[in-house]
Amino acid sequence: FKEIDKRFLVPETVFTTITVNKTFRTAAHRDAGDLNDGLSNLLVVGTGNYTGGYLIFPEYRVAVNVRPGDLLLVNNHEIIHGNTPIVLNNPDDPKSERISLVC
Repeated sequence: FKEIDKRFLVPETVFTTITVNKTFRTAAHRDAGDLNDGLSNLLVVGTGNYTGGYLIFPEYRVAVNVRPGDLLLVNNHEIIHGNTPIVLNNPDDPKSERISLVC
């Protein structure tokens, strides 16, 4: 952390990047363009009024049901990952959403 130029940090955090996904399915990928030596922090928030959105690691045949309030730490630079489709149980409700923060 001490070796990172402060200009590359999100102000007043230890993070180099923050991604916000609102009810969004990501394709299988490895993360790039941020700090390679760190772990990604995945936090899910929202109403929980949905199905799907499992974080999948196809190489390991593992899927994690990350739900609102859950925090998952993972090395997203080394592991191919993505998520399954997200289906809102009540799509007409503006509060029906799944938001993930990846830092």
